[in-house]
Amino acid sequence: MNTAETILVVDPDPAALREVSLVLAPCGYTLLTARHGTEAIRVYEGCKTPVSLLLTAVMMPGLSGFDLAENLKQWNRRLAVVFMSEHNRETLFGENARGVSHFLRKPFTEQTLLQKVRGALAEKPRAMVVSSQLAVSASRAL
Repeated sequence: MNTAETILVVDPDPAALREVSLVLAPCGYTLLTARHGTEAIRVYEGCKTPVSLLLTAVMMPGLSGFDLAENLKQWNRRLAVVFMSEHNRETLFGENARGVSHFLRKPFTEQTLLQKVRGALAEKPRAMVVSSQLAVSASRAL
């Protein structure tokens, strides 16, 4: 299966990055990985192809997954996002939990991971716009 979709996976746990990669890479996804939000922004800025999906841990050192998603969505409003955490959605997002449509509670199965990724990608519009001017100004704000 060749999906031609690029996914940015962000998690401070190297084992989690490895496990997600082992599930998604054989499905044809191009994977980029980072261990924290600032590194993810650098990876995103350096990527030559459009990133279709951000798969990110919520709780990370420095920039949270939620803040990372907000930053990246400034460059690409159509970026699909799936949040991951050991905690439940209501604990993490409180009243904003309803606005988080794609959430994976750790630990998750391979099947659940694939379903969430495919679902998030299926829901996002296909056109992608990336403004390098926004990227430069947002990275300076960090």
